[in-house]
Amino acid sequence: MFKLKLLIIILTLAITTSANISFGCTKELSQFPFECEIQDRYKALTDNFKKNWNVNINDIYIYKTARFIDQNSLAKAIKNKTAPENIYKPAPTTWDYWIKGEKTSEEILKDTYINNSSEDKKAMVSCRLTLNHLKKLHLSTITNELIGPFTSLMSNIIPIENTILLGPGNIRHSTFNFRPFFTFSCSEKVSKKIIPYFDIKDKNGELIAELTYKKCADGESIEGSVYYSKSVKVPERINEFIESFNNKIPSYFAKECTNISPYEFAANIQRWYVSIHPFREGNGRLSRFMQDMISRVFNLPFVPAGYLQNDLLISNSEYQAKTKETVTMMIEKLESCYNNYQKNNGDKKSIDFECRIIE
Repeated sequence: MFKLKLLIIILTLAITTSANISFGCTKELSQFPFECEIQDRYKALTDNFKKNWNVNINDIYIYKTARFIDQNSLAKAIKNKTAPENIYKPAPTTWDYWIKGEKTSEEILKDTYINNSSEDKKAMVSCRLTLNHLKKLHLSTITNELIGPFTSLMSNIIPIENTILLGPGNIRHSTFNFRPFFTFSCSEKVSKKIIPYFDIKDKNGELIAELTYKKCADGESIEGSVYYSKSVKVPERINEFIESFNNKIPSYFAKECTNISPYEFAANIQRWYVSIHPFREGNGRLSRFMQDMISRVFNLPFVPAGYLQNDLLISNSEYQAKTKETVTMMIEKLESCYNNYQKNNGDKKSIDFECRIIE
């Protein structure tokens, strides 16, 4: 009888304790419960991986590759135990240049927004991201080998003597009348509900990217095309984008009232940047590097962008929600990896492939 009462008391205390768990996040995240919890779990994982197994969490296969490789390709690569540099063609160039871009984004971040050894976040106000930073980042992660030669269609639109101006590091502008776009079909089941949410606008109230469509036979889906920003508008719109990016981040540390969390802001930034599409190629990966910068500033885990391929064809609120869902999924995968390390006592040969370190 005594043992039964003791067990009841222990269980009661356990339940009470778990119901009052608080997360020890940094001050700027205290008003954002999701980010606060994620930062706490991420820090615990980072510290424990390093302390117990001498593992840098950023080098774990599933975590690093999911920032760049799409979900289907990644699942296949894990199944076949494919090295990351061999997943995308041309290999290993595609992966190598993504790694170069990753390093450059880290350098830019140190020059602009963050110094993790310092508590003086106000200094970020005077250290601002510039268009030259974006051009530098583009040059580091895109090469002519990746963007390939101009198609005959583009050659008919753009004077051949000016095509070099659309190489790596150069944004579109008024000289070029073409407008990048992509198409989608009824088989992709894009909901007609996105039509009123296709509303990313510039400061003048003009749509940045535009949607043309027609309804599919099922009456619920649409097919059509998404046209990114007009070239003539790109310089003005990318500068507006950079200005907003520069102004928003310091506001979190100044404790200004804001109703948008850091991950929601990161989701907005990604869609906004892609809508502008300032460079000829490589805009998707640059938008992800921008997300990475935001994560770094707040000591949060990176967004696993490979699981978020559909950005403009869903509503902004849905994309924000999916961003948080994928972050939660990745934290859970990393926690599972940690358990896998414990189970196998850190033995590299026994650890699941997706949890191994990229050498």
